[in-house]
Amino acid sequence: MAERLALQHIDKRFGSVHALRDVNFVLHAGVHALLGENGAGKTTLMRIDYGLTRADRGALRFNGVPVATETPRLVRSDAASVAEVRVIVV
Repeated sequence: MAERLALQHIDKRFGSVHALRDVNFVLHAGVHALLGENGAGKTTLMRIDYGLTRADRGALRFNGVPVATETPRLVRSDAASVAEVRVIVV
């Protein structure tokens, strides 16, 4: 199955906080969930994918084609959609 989205060796710092360190993330067609604890970097990774936040290092490919990460990109109809759901367990 061909990859739809690949983020490779993604690094992102916010001041002294290293939010993402050498993250590799590959998605194939289908429905997926990205889960993790608060502060794990989920939102930062998706913001980099959507072009809303610039990675300090790394590469992004969509359908095998490199995507420039220097400027925000528009989400196309064939791109992934992101819905963020927060669950609070008491």
